[in-house]
Amino acid sequence: MIRIGVFASGSGTNAENIIAHFKDTDIAHVHTVFTNNAHAGVIARAHRYNVHCEVFTNDDLKTPE
Repeated sequence: MIRIGVFASGSGTNAENIIAHFKDTDIAHVHTVFTNNAHAGVIARAHRYNVHCEVFTNDDLKTPE
C-alpha cells in the first residue's frame, strides 16, 4: 500500500478530500498531514480520520551550516 503525506496550511478541505478518497481502499492511505500552521483547521480534520499531523516551523526546514 502506498503511504501518502499531505502538506496543508489552511482549513484542510482539500486534504480531507484526499484522506476520504483513499480511506477505504487498498491502493493507498494518507499516513501524515504536515503543516506549518499550528492553528490550521486541517489538524482537526486529519484527527477525525485518525491521521497523524506533524507541525513544523520554517526553521525546521533549514539545513545546518
